[in-house]
Amino acid sequence: MGESHRRLTHELCKPLLIHGWQYNTYRLPLEITHPIENIWQITNTPLEFQNLLWRSKVLVTHFGIYEEYQWIRRQYRPNYPERAILQPAYKVFYSWTSSSWSVSRLPRN
Repeated sequence: MGESHRRLTHELCKPLLIHGWQYNTYRLPLEITHPIENIWQITNTPLEFQNLLWRSKVLVTHFGIYEEYQWIRRQYRPNYPERAILQPAYKVFYSWTSSSWSVSRLPRN
């Protein structure tokens, strides 16, 4: 094995600080989901956040970090109260080996 492979392997096995706790990268992939129900922790009316983006999922892999964002939308249904729903918006990828990121649109349902 070359020196660069040993260095990369060492870098991948370092603990990461994710959401305030350490996670050893040898246990990757790690998926963290944020359901829309979590919004009740910060508001009584989720529709106040209508048309804003909600980070619904974070996936940490050996290649980098993927984040999925969804639009918070208002759903109208006859004879039912209005409610907040999520619609796919974007996926962002941050590579461990680059200082840039890429953004792609998620397909709509």
